[in-house]
Amino acid sequence: MKFLAISTTNARTLGWRIIATGDTRREAAEAAEAELAQLGADIYAETMRRNLVVVARSAAERHGVSEYEVERYLDARDARDAEREQAAASR
Repeated sequence: MKFLAISTTNARTLGWRIIATGDTRREAAEAAEAELAQLGADIYAETMRRNLVVVARSAAERHGVSEYEVERYLDARDARDAEREQAAASR
């Protein structure tokens, strides 16, 4: 994972949020668009789409996304994926 798709509704007060990751900019952007599509079409979702930025993992800190936040996101994503696999296997 080399790129992060990040977005915000208000960078000054809420900071940036990791939406998706990818090995290429296009992969990260497509994954983020799919993730944001699940939010629906309200003003919150539209603002997140409009503010979407894909940055290199090394450049994320300039947007206020620390390495700690990246690791937390990746751990949570891995746990979520494991839960989905376990649920699919038990069906």
